[in-house]
Amino acid sequence: MKMKSFKSKILLAGVIFMLAGAAVGLVGFGMTGFEPNNLLKWSENRWYQTIHYERGNFHIGIKLRDGFYITNFGSF
Repeated sequence: MKMKSFKSKILLAGVIFMLAGAAVGLVGFGMTGFEPNNLLKWSENRWYQTIHYERGNFHIGIKLRDGFYITNFGSF
């Protein structure tokens, strides 16, 4: 009886982890504006890019869109 209960808990945990991973991936893709070109290796304005050097200003942070950043350090 205990083994059956353990297996069902493991199966439930696996499904929860799969759904959480899919949600994180969807949120990450949503942060790109649902534009696959933003995920290219040499693309500009990648959502996950943290180090920026634009117009002579250096700053560290995640750029969501123009004027909106998370965890900024540096000057703009």
